[in-house]
Formats: sequence, structure tokens, C-alpha cells
Amino acid sequence: MPTAQNWLSRGKLAFVAMMASFAVLAGGSASASPAIDLTLETTAEGAFKAPTTVHTNSATDVVIQKMIIQPGGSTGWHWHPGVVVLTVQKGTITRVTKVKGSPGCTVETFPEGTSFIKQGTNVLNGYNRGSEPIELWLTYIQPKNTPLRYEVANPGC
Repeated sequence: MPTAQNWLSRGKLAFVAMMASFAVLAGGSASASPAIDLTLETTAEGAFKAPTTVHTNSATDVVIQKMIIQPGGSTGWHWHPGVVVLTVQKGTITRVTKVKGSPGCTVETFPEGTSFIKQGTNVLNGYNRGSEPIELWLTYIQPKNTPLRYEVANPGC
């Protein structure tokens, strides 16, 4: 009877043989097709401060927006029906969030070059407390035919 090591060796050998067959069928080497008449422009780039997971349920609409918040301005209190990935291209945004069921509010700042996610029904407001405009790029992933956001009254933050 073959040992586990023999089965593993046979499995590796089969995998190598399969990959070699694909290489032969593809002309002996793997290559990508070159782009033709293509233009790409990176409009915003950022990194998450911590590992991030995105969860969606039946999300079908995707919208991308550029948002500018002038010094002293804010987004107004609101919540999103889907998931929003935000990237701070210029400036620093201060986000105040009222978590349902908690007595207080949380305050977070996101400087230029960072990204963050907003999902769930917690209400929030984003502020520009700096002296220069903030530029944000937002990607909404949300249920079909829903508004991008719902306006709400200040929850007392």
C-alpha cells in the first residue's frame, strides 16, 4: 500500500505534468496580451491603517465620486445603505460616528494617503478641521436602486 509521502509525491508529479502540458498548449511560454489604445489614470491612492474586511449582501450598484470639503465644512449627519470605501487624496478628514446603543461618539482622523470603510447603519459626520480643502474619493457598493446616503439629525455628538 502506498504511503502518504508517495501519494504526495505522485500529486506533485501530476501537478508539474499538468502545468507543463498547459505551457506546451500555450506555445511554450505564458504571456499576457498587451493593451491597445488604453489609458489609465490613478485618481486616488491610499492604504488602510489596519486589516479590513468588506461584507455585502446583494450589492449590485457601484458609484464612484470625488468629494471636496472646504475648510470648516462637513458632510452632514448621515448613514449609508451599503459599503463605502473612502480614500483621502488631500488633507485630513475627522470622522465622528455615533454607534447605535453606545452612550458616546467616536472620533477618528484619516490623513492624506489613507483609506477607510464605512458600512452599517451607524450615523456619522465628516469634518474638515484644517485650513485647506480635503479631497476624497468614494466608491459606493450598495443594494440596487437605493440612495447613496440617508440624511439624519445630529444624534447628540
